[in-house]
Amino acid sequence: MNILNMNETEAVVINPKDIIFRKQGGLVTVKIKVGPKWVDRSGGWHTKAEAMAPAIALRDELQAKYAEANPVADNLQLGDTANPDANGLPNSGRRFKSLRQCADEALEKYIKRQRLRDYKNIRSSLKWAWEVMGTHADLPPKCQQKATFTRIRNKLVDGVLAQATKELYSKNIRLVLSRVAGLDPEFLTELQNLPKTEVVTEASGDPFQRSHFKIMFELINTMKETIQILFWIGASGGPQIVDTVFVPFWAINWTTGLISYRRIKTGEPIEFCALPPLLVLLRKRWDRMGPDAVYVLPELIFKVRDLKNPACNTKGWNGFVTWKDMKVPQHDAVRGAAHGSREMTVFLKHCGIKAEGITHKSFRKHNISFWASIGIKLKTRMRMAGHSDEESHYRYDVPAEFEIIRAKDITWRYYQSIMEGEDFWIPTTPYDMYESLMAHWAKFPEIMQASMREELKGTLQSLHDALRTAFDSQKALIEAQTKVLQGENSQLREQLSTQEKQLQEILTRCDKLTKHFGLV
Repeated sequence: MNILNMNETEAVVINPKDIIFRKQGGLVTVKIKVGPKWVDRSGGWHTKAEAMAPAIALRDELQAKYAEANPVADNLQLGDTANPDANGLPNSGRRFKSLRQCADEALEKYIKRQRLRDYKNIRSSLKWAWEVMGTHADLPPKCQQKATFTRIRNKLVDGVLAQATKELYSKNIRLVLSRVAGLDPEFLTELQNLPKTEVVTEASGDPFQRSHFKIMFELINTMKETIQILFWIGASGGPQIVDTVFVPFWAINWTTGLISYRRIKTGEPIEFCALPPLLVLLRKRWDRMGPDAVYVLPELIFKVRDLKNPACNTKGWNGFVTWKDMKVPQHDAVRGAAHGSREMTVFLKHCGIKAEGITHKSFRKHNISFWASIGIKLKTRMRMAGHSDEESHYRYDVPAEFEIIRAKDITWRYYQSIMEGEDFWIPTTPYDMYESLMAHWAKFPEIMQASMREELKGTLQSLHDALRTAFDSQKALIEAQTKVLQGENSQLREQLSTQEKQLQEILTRCDKLTKHFGLV
């Protein structure tokens, strides 16, 4: 057949609408557009010519079924939107594209332009939005109403989604729909500034307990230096594993032990002070690696082939200005974190405490909880953890083991006071504590007087007699020692006088001998 002489029908057959042919192995498969989606189909065809007719028939069948199941989406026409029909829909004209279709096309363009590799969260967000919108998702963008987006907002605020998921879904939905032509931008403002849920969810994982630390302290010195440094960094401040692995030498104050740098992922400042064992290990490494070394743990950061070059830890990543301003590439950060986690897992298994919830992150959860328990102020805790958001920080603050035990002890004392008919009072404010201390201070003279009455029988005479006896015995002892020393000094003087006379006699004889032999 001559393509130049084909009529319009034949051209459509050669290049059918809504069908894409693909060669896979020895077979030909097709992608058929059904509504807003493309579906894959295969009939065992070996050539495109063989697949053409059945593919067209299959397309018509699938699109007919979709039109039957979605009459509004399939049969609405986008024509005169200024004069809608009785149902508020556009009058007849050319076929329209639904909001769902427009959003899918906008997302495909965005993915291609940004070269995204992971866009599952965006698709999940849109899928959730279509479920909430129902049939309204199949209306064209110009036919959408603000009430529909208000419904999405209400579902985000009052639904079962977690706070972080709500914010992510809202962001992704606005990201895609803001690129859809014909949709009123005012509608998307409904999805902004979502109220935060007051309930703070707990961060994943479990904190270390005292029993865990007891085992780790007993075994840590038997491990290799890399694991020791990872352990003591975690015990000193509890940064994330990626921040632990990338601790740089320039961040260390060798006088105070303060370690100040920025987190790898967020760039937030993080500061904590190295415990004495960590500072010793860091100083040893610094002396061994030399002043040009950058990272404390290069064996976890660089590749094996890179480590063969001794200077690998003295060079920056591509495009860096200074080490303090440098951005670690994502793939290097991921590799370093994976290597650090692997080393810590080896240690935890060696200690016999490795469990699903016990990881390097357990340092973080334990330390933040402990700092809160002993009254370290919030801003200090957040700086040590590298947090800029209070909600994120509170997720790591969990009840400590000793706090629960202490709560049990106080509760039991309270019940005992009720059973015995006694008062029970605990200060709950700083003023209560001040008032309690002053009340006890006022009773101090009474306590001293009661002690004197009990021990001294109400008089100082017995104390006076005891002190006099003690002083008299000490005086007698001192006088006896003085007499002994005086006698010893007298004997020493006599011995020195005798020795002086003997030396003088020796000198006289030496003079006589010198003269006798004529040596003068």
